[in-house]
Amino acid sequence: MSIIIIRGEKTRNTGFQKVLECVWENPNLSIKAKGLITYCLTKPATEAIDIPKISKSLGIGRDSARASINECIDMGYAYRRQFRSENGLIGRTYTWISGSKEDIRNLRKNYEECEGIVEEKDKITAFNEI
Repeated sequence: MSIIIIRGEKTRNTGFQKVLECVWENPNLSIKAKGLITYCLTKPATEAIDIPKISKSLGIGRDSARASINECIDMGYAYRRQFRSENGLIGRTYTWISGSKEDIRNLRKNYEECEGIVEEKDKITAFNEI
């Protein structure tokens, strides 16, 4: 089974997290998805967060956590990519979450530009720096 890692991007190191108003003012985004984005943004970018951890922290079931992640992807606040090794074997699946749709668009663009050029570990490092 693939490991899902969700990255939140912090804007400052003050112990507080700034959440863009567009997340909370978006009427098409459910409260669970808004909570998921906000929860992820409070975590360090280096911290791996998985479905069981999200479920426990937010008090929701695993299916609900997956549905919230999918909603964030559909609404442009998250990006999921499954990597493959050079010989074509399926690798890990990573999901990045941001409070900014622009960050996700840039992440997707950067991934598509470097696809097939660098190894998986290099891609992940480069994406975490965005």
